Amino acid sequence: MIIKLKQIQFAITSIVYSLNQTALNVLRRKKSIKIILMMLKKSTPQVHSLNIKIKNFESIILFFIKKGISFKYSLQKERIASLNSQQINDDLNSNIKLIEYKQSITPIISDQIQKLNNTFNNLLEQLKLSSFNYYQKDDISIILSKELYAKGYDLLDELIY
Repeated sequence: MIIKLKQIQFAITSIVYSLNQTALNVLRRKKSIKIILMMLKKSTPQVHSLNIKIKNFESIILFFIKKGISFKYSLQKERIASLNSQQINDDLNSNIKLIEYKQSITPIISDQIQKLNNTFNNLLEQLKLSSFNYYQKDDISIILSKELYAKGYDLLDELIY
């Protein structure tokens, strides 16, 4: 009878220990979740501000590029009047070279954009915080709890009979 009581006491102690460990793990995970959420809340305005600055910067760059290209490769009436035939020929040649340059650089730019998209997609997959399941029990905890349950149930059967 004393041995059975000690076995029951041991089983109960084991179950309580397992429950305490599980509770500690849950508390740690909740704390981690709170920290991650705080970091996300703090970084959201900064990310938004950075996106706005990037868009403004891109629009400024595009404006200057378009203006520069249109000035370089357009023949205006005032400019034509002041140019001699050699200069007009040079200007027309540069326009033809622009078309060739555009055709040669378009695939390079497309490849680089594709590589950048792939890199961002890979980073997104690596950082999928939404797919984390913080409440999912690991296999060791499940096996341990089943073993402890079976031991407790066996001890209960032995005590009854």
